[in-house]
Amino acid sequence: MNSVCSLNSQWRCISYLQAILYCFWLLLFVLISTPLLASRQYCDISLDQKIMGLSHGTTKKSNLNTGLGSAVGITTSELNFDWIMSNEPEHSQSIGLNTLYTIINFDRINPMTNGHLHTWGLPIAGSYTTNETEVFYDVTPGISVSSNALKNPELINSESLQLTTSLIVQKKHNENLTWIYGFMSDYRFGDYQLYPLAGVCLEPAQGWLLQLAVPDFSIQKKFSSLFNLTFYISPEGNKWHVFSKDLQSNSELTYNSIITGITAHWSVTPSIELNLDLVKQSKKVFNLVSDDNQLISADADSSMELKLSGRFLF
Repeated sequence: MNSVCSLNSQWRCISYLQAILYCFWLLLFVLISTPLLASRQYCDISLDQKIMGLSHGTTKKSNLNTGLGSAVGITTSELNFDWIMSNEPEHSQSIGLNTLYTIINFDRINPMTNGHLHTWGLPIAGSYTTNETEVFYDVTPGISVSSNALKNPELINSESLQLTTSLIVQKKHNENLTWIYGFMSDYRFGDYQLYPLAGVCLEPAQGWLLQLAVPDFSIQKKFSSLFNLTFYISPEGNKWHVFSKDLQSNSELTYNSIITGITAHWSVTPSIELNLDLVKQSKKVFNLVSDDNQLISADADSSMELKLSGRFLF
């Protein structure tokens, strides 16, 4: 009897330990969530550290203009890893893993998906430096599907694949001004497309960094080495290949918007950073197919998003 009781106690200890570890990782996921701003930053690109970042954001529900009194809300959770493969004075390269989990909640319409969407990417990034010019590149193959496709990987096909890219050139003009130009390819403007970027990075005074560029604009004010604020405007969007509950039908779901936000950035320690974003999502557009195969294309009212993010630097 004593040996049985001892065995039961051991199993209880293991169960308690598993519960504690689960709560720890859940708390870590919610509280230390991505370091990167919601906008793309061309003026402050760094490829010299190993990074783990997490984020969690929730958007307040807003009216979806379908004429049915419907509404839509979005929740996102993200986990990113970046590993430095080489870090030489003239060349750096990194590889990574990005996972984005998006939940889109629709009221009074029934899309051909449960609204649980996943985007996984394997970014390969690098930089080259010559004289006063620095070139940054990023190639990210990945998949973007509904959750039931991950449970049935045989459903994943060429329509589920994505390839986002960027090539950014920084050409220094003087100590306070750097020209930036290049291109990107992604779904931020609807269908997959290649588009240009251009502008300048300007430091008009100590502690200020202005990214006067299209399509991503930002103004950063650094108050100290530990804290800064960034105001930004950027396009946002993605596409998912989704499947019906019975897996017999499939379609595309797309979402696009313009985001205007402000980020409070705090360097807690040299290796831990936290961000808090308050974001307005406007000009929101959803394109999807309902569970009865009806095409729905509708815009939604503006809404606010609160996002907590952070990263570990190694």
